[in-house]
Amino acid sequence: MNGLQPDSIAIHRLRIHGGGVSGAVGLERISHELRRELDFVSWPKVPGESWVLIRQVRARSPAGRLADELTRATATEVQSGDAENVVRFASLAELLPPVEGEPGLRVLGSVDDVTTIDASGIVAAAGGRRVAVVGIE
Repeated sequence: MNGLQPDSIAIHRLRIHGGGVSGAVGLERISHELRRELDFVSWPKVPGESWVLIRQVRARSPAGRLADELTRATATEVQSGDAENVVRFASLAELLPPVEGEPGLRVLGSVDDVTTIDASGIVAAAGGRRVAVVGIE
C-alpha cells in the first residue's frame, strides 16, 4: 500500500527560487540536492497527533542550509496552532472523505474499486483489483 503512515512526511509541491543560480540546470541541481537532504533531516515530531497537514511552509536560506531551515520553519508552523495553515487529525480516517451511501466507511485508494454493503471503517484499495466489503466494522 502506498498510503501515508503515521508520522510520514509528504511534500506535495516544492518551489525553489535561486537568486544566485542561473538557468534551469542550476535550479535542477539545487532541487536534486535539496530533495536528497530532505530525506535525511530530522523532521519535527507532533506530540499527541500523528496526522498534521501544513498548507504552506516558507523558508529562505543558502542552498546548503535550506533543508535545516525548512525543518525549523515546519516546527514553528506545527507549534503555532494557526488553524488557517495547520490542520490536525486524530486518525487517518479523519483525513478521508466518507463513501457516498456508507457514511461510516472511508477508502484509501480508488472508491471505484470498492463494493460495500453495511460496512464501516477504512478499506485500502490498491493495485486496481476489486475489493468487496460486507458488514465489517
